[in-house]
Amino acid sequence: MAGVPKGLPPLAKAHRIQGKAAHVGFDWPNDDVAPLFDKLNEEVTELREAVESGSADSMEDEFGDVLFMAVNLARHIKVDPDAALSRACGKFSVRFRRVESDAAYAGIRLDECPLSKLDELWNKAKIEVKAKSQEDI
Repeated sequence: MAGVPKGLPPLAKAHRIQGKAAHVGFDWPNDDVAPLFDKLNEEVTELREAVESGSADSMEDEFGDVLFMAVNLARHIKVDPDAALSRACGKFSVRFRRVESDAAYAGIRLDECPLSKLDELWNKAKIEVKAKSQEDI
């Protein structure tokens, strides 16, 4: 693990650590990502169990394992995890701004809105934003 800067952001650090381990042969096979999905599902199950236990330490440990495995999967499918998370944040922000706009137009206060209505607004925004991005292509 020598050469992995301590100050790297966590996603980049996980990616670098996994790459170093892979360099010496400690890695999943490159020709089949199915085992990586299985392992990710296993980690999610362990996180669910930790949440049910109520142990804050266990939840943090298991959530970290989920993230670490997600980064490993990203590495195998050749996706930059930082770029993917940044893109997801951008999509969420655009959609949520649309929810805010639609709610304001309808005279709805989000902080007083039931979750079912928020979900309805979210699903509408998701469709509209996707359609808009298709028009822009």
